[in-house]
Amino acid sequence: MTQQPYTVAFALFRYFPYGGLQRDFLRVAELCVQAGYRVEVLTTEWEGDRPDWLKVNIERVTPRTNHAAMVAFGRKALQFKDEVKAKVLVVFNRLPGGDLYFAADDCFAMRVKEKNALTRMLPRYRTYLNLERQLFSTAGHARILFLNNSQRDDYLGEYDLDQRRYRVLPPGVRNDRRPGDNAAFLRAEVRKEFGVAEGEHLLLFLGSDFRRKGLGRALLAMAHLPDSIESVKLLVVGEDDSAPMQADINKLNLSGKVIFAGARDDVPALLQGADLLIHPAFHEAAGMVLVESLVAGLPILTTAACGYASYVLDSGAGQVVASPFRQEALDQALADMLMGDRAAYRRSALEYAERVDLFGMHEQVLAEIEVLLGS
Repeated sequence: MTQQPYTVAFALFRYFPYGGLQRDFLRVAELCVQAGYRVEVLTTEWEGDRPDWLKVNIERVTPRTNHAAMVAFGRKALQFKDEVKAKVLVVFNRLPGGDLYFAADDCFAMRVKEKNALTRMLPRYRTYLNLERQLFSTAGHARILFLNNSQRDDYLGEYDLDQRRYRVLPPGVRNDRRPGDNAAFLRAEVRKEFGVAEGEHLLLFLGSDFRRKGLGRALLAMAHLPDSIESVKLLVVGEDDSAPMQADINKLNLSGKVIFAGARDDVPALLQGADLLIHPAFHEAAGMVLVESLVAGLPILTTAACGYASYVLDSGAGQVVASPFRQEALDQALADMLMGDRAAYRRSALEYAERVDLFGMHEQVLAEIEVLLGS
């Protein structure tokens, strides 16, 4: 009798095609299928195309608030594991009971300390904190996959986590982010599409959730550039509503200098077409766009609040604004980079990408799953 393949269950609250977490999930699921495992996915919502090789189960949850819905989804995930007879449940949100947690979230226990006492008592905060505490409890069994050392240190500052329960993953940049033989052609095409003239600077802001990723800060820095730096445009690419930003753009006299391009699939071309990535996020557990830009050779300006900012510092591929954040520091760094030797940043980035593993995340997640399948 032929042995049936192991089933691996994946649970993520919501799938949309342009999220970094969602892309990581999909790549790991694909590797599992290629390795011969049966994959079952549970989510409350799926936006965009579904691969024909993937079994997706949509499970609506009734609570109206996000935090209550997450609790309900967590219960459904445990039931789902039993229903599909999965040996391993991989969770991409704070869902107690999962076997493997892909920690794409910041440490909530640390973040909540920044709030006042009344805010911390709100049901939303208490619920998310309780979910995280259950997941990281010493009585828990979930293996934790951190995205970087900074994130790991944040969690270890709040939870007594046995070192045998976690590992830190390398980034998982796609190979197509490397500059190919057609890099110059891609650059010319992007600049032609967006009307970037010869000698004009093109800044790239790439990512959904404009506010959290610091678009407002980027606009201020652009508006504060000295008169000696002329002809600068900002290309904003991502899935979010641009309307709330228009008042700021008008107030800062940036009309005609900011282009909202929506979500796009031609990221490799955009990384070659721009002169600098600006990503002054308020907080981000990782920040895949930073290492994508590094691999592409695009100079980077970001904040220390991003987990992957350490790669920018180590490589010399750009500048990192220290915490606590000061707008004046971002303003100065942007001016310095635009007036400086961006070719040197590019060389440093490309040399670093040749000697450091920035690509192996998803294969390592598969290896972790296979350890659990064999236990």
